[in-house]
Amino acid sequence: MRFALAILILIHGLIHLAGFVKAFQLAALPQLTRSISKPVGMLWLTTAILFIIASVILLIKKDSWWIIGLAAVVTSQVLISMYWTDARYGTIANVIILIAALLSFGAWQFSQMLEKEVEEITPPAQTRTFDKSSFDNLPEIVQNWLAATGAIDQSQSNFAIIKQRGEMKSAPDGDWASFTATHWVAFSSPAFVWNATMKAGPGMYVAVRDKFLHGKGSMLVKVMSLVTLNDAIGKEIDEGALQRYLAEIVWNPSFALNSDIKWVQTDSTHATATLVDNGTSGTVTFTFDANGLIEKVEAQRFYYTGDQSKKEHWIVTMDGYKNFNGIKVPAESEITWNLKDGNYTWFRMEFKISKSIHSYLWQLP
Repeated sequence: MRFALAILILIHGLIHLAGFVKAFQLAALPQLTRSISKPVGMLWLTTAILFIIASVILLIKKDSWWIIGLAAVVTSQVLISMYWTDARYGTIANVIILIAALLSFGAWQFSQMLEKEVEEITPPAQTRTFDKSSFDNLPEIVQNWLAATGAIDQSQSNFAIIKQRGEMKSAPDGDWASFTATHWVAFSSPAFVWNATMKAGPGMYVAVRDKFLHGKGSMLVKVMSLVTLNDAIGKEIDEGALQRYLAEIVWNPSFALNSDIKWVQTDSTHATATLVDNGTSGTVTFTFDANGLIEKVEAQRFYYTGDQSKKEHWIVTMDGYKNFNGIKVPAESEITWNLKDGNYTWFRMEFKISKSIHSYLWQLP
């Protein structure tokens, strides 16, 4: 589609050269019935050049093409209005390019927001190795888990980038929609940014951004990165985002060593983790299997129905443990709400993990 759009813009731009040719009498163009002055002819040439540049920028996959594209559409439509009888059909191409440019603007603006937010949560690059003494203050069951993952004596980063792929649905009776996502998460100060792109029909997608920073969470949902469907903030969002952060340390075992996390072993297979950050508190319960690995994370988390929310039982199950870069983590995950009317599984995904210089990069094939 990018290539087809670039070709359309290029051809549309080349057609504008006819106005320049007519004005300077470089060739006979009987199709253009009205005379064109040389200054206006230069404007036709300028517009053609703008379209050609926009086409080239689009072809090299630069999202900023819309800036020149919009300028070209505006000048083009002014010229078409001046010479409506001869050029009116150019309006069709301008409308198509205008819609594409607005969508590209939405994607560019969304990308700029993400870039700024990720930069805000990214700590200075730091890697360290944790030996057994680092875990001495943790409950035995948590120490056993860290040993089972192989995190002891392994080099760990203070920042991780997680690439995901899976499917989710927005209602118990809804259809599954595939998604790809990137998750940026920090260790020393609890923070993350999660961005998912979910298919929403032919040529359509929904962009989702979940965020936690300085004790505040937010959830932003936009159609085509442009039209806002939901922009949720508040204490319930803050707590839920912090609970998500705690649950996801299963993929970053060294994050469990954050001294602000208060661990309590409740029995031989369960331990709770509580974290308070800038006035926001979150608690989750981990269930460990016979091998000492985490098989489930649970919490009482706010569930939204319309404009109302109440706490429901939230369950994250882990499976398919694999050894990646010397650390054993689950390669598959599923999230379920245990509601009064029955279980509502709405999210499932899997991972493939490889190591990068600054962080652990977890990515699907």
